[in-house]
Amino acid sequence: MLVSSYKALEDYPATSKVSDALSKDLKKRGFKFVGSTIIYAFLQAAGLSMITALTAIDVKRSSIAIKR
Repeated sequence: MLVSSYKALEDYPATSKVSDALSKDLKKRGFKFVGSTIIYAFLQAAGLSMITALTAIDVKRSSIAIKR
């Protein structure tokens, strides 16, 4: 189970070192509309970057699933 230390939506990053580097490389290769935030969102959607927030409901569900 992944638990993040982020408390508010504003605390979450919009980019990462990986998305910065990938964005820069893709731009060098002629790609358009590949800013670091777009790349970061893609990495999260593809499951390559795992930053999530667990709510009380998520924690309760995960503990129920573990007990079964």
